[in-house]
Amino acid sequence: MLLVSQMETLQRILIVDDDDDLRIVATLGLESAGSFAVKSCGTAEEALGLVRSFQPDLLLLDVQLPDRSGPDLLGELRRSPSAPPVVFLTARARPDDRQRYLELGALEVIPKPFEPMKLAEQVLAIWRRWRQPVG
Repeated sequence: MLLVSQMETLQRILIVDDDDDLRIVATLGLESAGSFAVKSCGTAEEALGLVRSFQPDLLLLDVQLPDRSGPDLLGELRRSPSAPPVVFLTARARPDDRQRYLELGALEVIPKPFEPMKLAEQVLAIWRRWRQPVG
């Protein structure tokens, strides 16, 4: 069970993946196990609109989208100082791929397939590490 004080810092998650079933399963896991507010979409263009309107605290982003790559979308988002942090959710998670995504500015990479009911716990652990003050 997630603590309320932890939830106050991470509340809204946007899932960007072109696989409808994955979005449904991930949304159910995040909402039921983490009580997060979740929206999802299947394209980079939709994601740009939802980033503005939904103002997510975190993006779960696939590497391969139909209209542009996840890394390209990350680069576009990073031009804005208010861009949310990104965690890649991908089947392309070999060590060299992971290193590349981290160098591009992702917080972490969650490999597919993932355990839907553990996704909220994984995301919160990544969030905590990112928010942890250095030193």
